Amino acid sequence: MPEEIVRSYLANPFLYGDRSFCTGCGDYVSKAELCWIETRQPLREYFDALRAAATPELRARAHAHYRGMAGH
Repeated sequence: MPEEIVRSYLANPFLYGDRSFCTGCGDYVSKAELCWIETRQPLREYFDALRAAATPELRARAHAHYRGMAGH
């Protein structure tokens, strides 16, 4: 992943959906199908932990953002 994408995930783990780009197959796939090369940790597990550790303020902003997108 490019560094700016990694930083955006770390700043707001709610920013992106459940799919991510796989460099192996060259397509977007579910995070459940991907893992970090260095640790073999599944991406879904990693991002679930980031979301669980998010501050209440970040959670509220993310939920408000997605509620606002519901009509689109």
